[in-house]
Amino acid sequence: VASRSLSRLTTEGGGSPAWSPDGQRVAYLIPTSRDPNRLREVWWARVDGAEPPTRIALFPNGAIVQQIAFHPSGKSIVALVQQKGMNGIYLVNLSTPDAAPAPLVRAAAANFGSPSISPDGRWLAYSTDESGRFEAYVRPLSGAGARTQVTTGPAHAPQWAGSGLLVYTTECGRPGPAA
Repeated sequence: VASRSLSRLTTEGGGSPAWSPDGQRVAYLIPTSRDPNRLREVWWARVDGAEPPTRIALFPNGAIVQQIAFHPSGKSIVALVQQKGMNGIYLVNLSTPDAAPAPLVRAAAANFGSPSISPDGRWLAYSTDESGRFEAYVRPLSGAGARTQVTTGPAHAPQWAGSGLLVYTTECGRPGPAA
């Protein structure tokens, strides 16, 4: 990247890339060989090519991983997963290869979107349509404590700014107020 030349990181294909906080790796999603239409595996590759790509998470049959985001420490990721009968956001510990992803938020009849971890690593922001329309919520990443709805109208794609402010998109596609 520093040389401004482009080079391929993977030959497996992939989607929804996410840069590690230190800028040394890119995580991405790939389908399994048994089911090429479902993104179930999370891999990462060093951007300098010093090591071959490595699988860091595998989700169960029927799961579709839609989006991933790194914890600021780079030691874990959150994954937005769609599964028949149970959608949710999961935490993947990167220090234990192929460890079972731990559910953070799940619901049978709801969709989730845009998981984002706060810069201090303490909070998870996400959107969900559990109320019948998408709203933005924040909850402790540790799992201890309840979620807090931070919007009063339709909202999508909550993301943390480096300053710790939460920014989201309103139904009309305009930025919502920082929380």
